[in-house]
Amino acid sequence: MKLTDFLDRSLKHVIEEQPIALRETGAWIAERIDTVKGFLEDVDKVYFVGCGDSYFVGIYGALIFEKFAGIRAESYESYEFLKYKHNFEDNAALIAISASGRTSKTVDAAKKARENKLKLIALTNYENSPLAKLSDLNLVTRVKNPYGPPSATSTTAMYLLNIIARSISEPSYDQERLDSLPGISKKYLNYFSSSVKEIVSYLRDKNIVYLVGAGPSYVSVLFGGAKFREASWMHSIVFEAEEISHYGMISIDKSDVIILDIPKGDSAEKLIDVSKALREIGARQIVVTNIKNINWVDARVEIPELDEFNSAIISTMFYQVLAINTAIAKKLPVTGFRYSKILSRLIKYYK
Repeated sequence: MKLTDFLDRSLKHVIEEQPIALRETGAWIAERIDTVKGFLEDVDKVYFVGCGDSYFVGIYGALIFEKFAGIRAESYESYEFLKYKHNFEDNAALIAISASGRTSKTVDAAKKARENKLKLIALTNYENSPLAKLSDLNLVTRVKNPYGPPSATSTTAMYLLNIIARSISEPSYDQERLDSLPGISKKYLNYFSSSVKEIVSYLRDKNIVYLVGAGPSYVSVLFGGAKFREASWMHSIVFEAEEISHYGMISIDKSDVIILDIPKGDSAEKLIDVSKALREIGARQIVVTNIKNINWVDARVEIPELDEFNSAIISTMFYQVLAINTAIAKKLPVTGFRYSKILSRLIKYYK
């Protein structure tokens, strides 16, 4: 089987172009941050909606708005928001997330928000899209020609929400640290690319991979699971740390590979407990961490000394690199997304 250039181009897009997108998006929102803060000034509740990767961004957004902006927040998958969310807070806003700005269920969710008098924000990569034209305020990621399964639009959207949430929480807002994130991402993307060979060797012959996170790192592993399915055609099972404590150990044995995302933060202690329990089972563990004393695992992936919300962005990039390299090692005959015509009918897009 001959590997096409699809995955090679995807990897290039991640490593060379994603840090540029972060930097340009940071500059874009910096010029508009006062407008965004003014728009959110009287908002008491924010609902995030999206499908697929955009839904994961929404989970991240809800966590970081609660943590730093002090605004109550909830995240919904767009279809569930349409079918099951019927009671809305006064002074609420909806942030509708769609990289294309054309995802039908997300556009319909935005229309529902309009009908219920919610303030409407579009978070998209295309400011002339149907979603953007519907909204009161547009947040635009600056990803040029998104390509393949890397989700550069998603990490950039996370970064944009990160900047907004922390800017609302002044004076604790660390502008310098956030401005440095694009440069940090470039450094670590190069490190990830050169250091994944051992981890790929663990995964190359596997058909299943487990991923475990908590809080912001749970968002990272959700992205990781999606990237393994998209790029590596692997069955991925994603657990939140408390969930695996209750149920996940039942299905894991010594032949399995488990990736744990353990950055410094509120959830680190719980995730370390899970890792120690997995050691008792004898399962093979790969840990993505910036905590120095985790030394009982099969492989460590170092991430920078950042808080757990910034770490989540860098970790998500690691899963992009790992999933693509695993697919290359598997010698998959990837030419693009499989079943694209069927999926297009299921997903539907506004023209």
